[in-house]
Amino acid sequence: MSSDYALLTPIMECLFTFIQPFVWRPTYVPVLSSIMIDLLSAPGTFAMGCHSKFSERVSEESEGLVVVDLDQGSVSVCPTLNVPKLPKLAAEVFKARFKKIPKPFDLQCSRPFLTDPSEERAVRREHRVALNSHIKAAFVEMIVILLRE
Repeated sequence: MSSDYALLTPIMECLFTFIQPFVWRPTYVPVLSSIMIDLLSAPGTFAMGCHSKFSERVSEESEGLVVVDLDQGSVSVCPTLNVPKLPKLAAEVFKARFKKIPKPFDLQCSRPFLTDPSEERAVRREHRVALNSHIKAAFVEMIVILLRE
């Protein structure tokens, strides 16, 4: 949930990147319109985004939901859900590995500017592939630790 519609889709897409090498198969609706808010009471697993002006309606439908408020930086978990916490070792290893991942390409100020668009695209693609590999490796390492415990 956010007061900025432009944040909903990229944040959810990032979430799906972080779960790689797994793939999100359940329902995914990046932005719910006002007439679709009732979908939050549908049975099943889903990821849906909505504007924070609908927070009262979301709280009415919150049974069985995990609600992330991007504006407040909070996560609300329905008390009837049994969401396990990550074991400390797996969480620490993941955080340490994740901190070592190179910063996103667009935030690198010290790199030279390329004037050839195809060369720029190739460099960006190479960086994106490397970043995805780092994210996958961190996640797989965490999964291995979880399965070992």
